[in-house]
Amino acid sequence: VVIWVNSPVNKRIREIASKFSVNLIEYNESDLKPHLRNYHASTLRWILFYDYMSNPERQGKFGRIWMVDVRDTTFQVDPFGEETYLYPTDKGSSDGEILNVFAGVESIPISQCGWNSGWIRDCFGTKTLTQVERNMIICSGVSAGTTKTVIKYLEYMSQLFDQKSSKQPWSGYSPVPEASNFPLCERNGVDQGAHNVLIHMKVLKEGEVKIWRQKNSPVLNLQ
Repeated sequence: VVIWVNSPVNKRIREIASKFSVNLIEYNESDLKPHLRNYHASTLRWILFYDYMSNPERQGKFGRIWMVDVRDTTFQVDPFGEETYLYPTDKGSSDGEILNVFAGVESIPISQCGWNSGWIRDCFGTKTLTQVERNMIICSGVSAGTTKTVIKYLEYMSQLFDQKSSKQPWSGYSPVPEASNFPLCERNGVDQGAHNVLIHMKVLKEGEVKIWRQKNSPVLNLQ
C-alpha cells in the first residue's frame, strides 16, 4: 500500500503506517514545479503517481495496481483476489493488459450533470463535451489494471495536467480535437472530467479499457 502525504508527516500517522506496512511517500509543495504548487490533491495525485511508477525498477515489483481515493474507500474482499473477477485467469496471472474503470452516477449522462459537464467544457472545450456528453459518468476515484496499461494511463493524465500555460496542445493524443486549458481550469474534481474524456474518446486503445456498470461490478460508487 502506497499513500502520498504532505510534509511534515504527523508522528501518529507514521506509527499507523508502520503498523500496517503502508509506504508513505512524503512530498513538500515547495519542491513542486511552481505551476503545480496550488493544484488540488485530486489533480496533483496523477503527476505524483506517474513520477513514482515511471521508474523501470519499480515497475517490476507490481503486476496489478489499484488507484483509489484514500479517505472514503472500504475493501470488503481481497482487491487482488478472485472475488473481484477483474482478471479472469488462473492463479492470479493476467491474460492481457487492461484498465478497469467503474461507473459513478448512472441515473443521468454527463450532459445532465453540472459538475462533470462543467469540468469537461472548461478544460477541453464545447466540441469535446459534445462528443462525450451522452456517455455515462465514470468515477476517477477508483480504477484498477495491469501495470503496463496503468502506466500508459498515468502518462496521459500526468502530461495533460503538467501544463505550464493555457491552451496547450494535448501532445497530439488523437482523437481529442481540442487543446486543453490547463492550468487555468484546474480545481477540485477536474481530474474526473479528464478521466471521462480519456475513456469515452478511446485515447487508450480498444480492448485496453473495460467499463463496469454498478449492477455487475465488484466496485460500488456511492455519492
